[in-house]
Amino acid sequence: MDLHREIGGGARIRAGIEFDAAGRRVATWVLSSRPGDPLGSLRMDPIRVPAADCLHLFKPLAAGQLRGITWLAPVLLRLHELDQFEDAALVKAKVAALFTGFITDPDGTAGGLSGTNTGGALTVGMEPGSLIPLPPGTDIRFSNPTEHDAYAP
Repeated sequence: MDLHREIGGGARIRAGIEFDAAGRRVATWVLSSRPGDPLGSLRMDPIRVPAADCLHLFKPLAAGQLRGITWLAPVLLRLHELDQFEDAALVKAKVAALFTGFITDPDGTAGGLSGTNTGGALTVGMEPGSLIPLPPGTDIRFSNPTEHDAYAP
C-alpha cells in the first residue's frame, strides 16, 4: 500500500505499516476492497488493523523490505479455483438429477403435451423422473448428462 506519513511522537506509517516510536509494528493499513474489483467499494479509504490481528508472511528480497508476496498467494488462488469447481460440480449434479424421458404416443390416445401456453410457447416443467408425452410419430429419448469422475465422493 502506498501510505506513508509521520503520525507524531516518533510514530510513523511506511508502506501501510504503522510503527511506534521504538520501531515496533503496531498496525497494518489495508484497503477495504481490492483495487479494480467491480463489486468493491467506490471509496478506497484505508482501514487500520492492529498488528496482533494481522500476519504477513513473505520472504524479504532486500534488507529493510516491509512488504512482499505472501507465501499463501498460490494456495489462495488454488482455493478460489476449487471453490469454483465445487460450484460447477453442484450445478452439474442438479442438472443430472433432472433425468427426464419423453414418451411417444403412436395412436394418439395419451393426448397432447401438458403445460402452460404463453405467447405460443409451451412451458413444461421437468422434475426428477418426469416422463413427458410427445405427439404421435416421435420416439423416446432420455437426457444423458455426461459424467465426470474428477470430483471424487
